[in-house]
Amino acid sequence: MLPRAIRAQLKLHPGCRVEVTVDAKHRVVLTPALEEPEALFADRPPVKRVVSLEEMDAAIAAIAAVHGGARGRV
Repeated sequence: MLPRAIRAQLKLHPGCRVEVTVDAKHRVVLTPALEEPEALFADRPPVKRVVSLEEMDAAIAAIAAVHGGARGRV
């Protein structure tokens, strides 16, 4: 069990997940996982339009044609 002061400083509560690693100096490092994976996308705006795979392929082909099929970011 972690001391109360450490739990408070790391903002940990019962059920919180932590990553435990050992650094190069053989010290234990606790990294709190404060965000649940679902919470990472909670503020994302709703999807306004659904696009089929065929539409995505066509859009990619159109961009590739404009840029000469260059790979990487366009």
